[in-house]
Amino acid sequence: MADGKPGRPATGQTKGRSIRIGATWDEAYAAAEADGEKFAAFVERALRRELDLRQRRQARAAANASEGQE
Repeated sequence: MADGKPGRPATGQTKGRSIRIGATWDEAYAAAEADGEKFAAFVERALRRELDLRQRRQARAAANASEGQE
């Protein structure tokens, strides 16, 4: 990059993320390592599970609300 601008990540790669997490990070890292799993895959799977759970809760709440309107 002769013009000093950052380059685009290589195809198939995502931008790095930075977050501040205490002991939970260390515990999750150790769990991923113990299972022979890449930490990024462990975190992504855990986040996806949480988002799926949230979506199910919202759907259930919406269904309960519509039942109350009948």
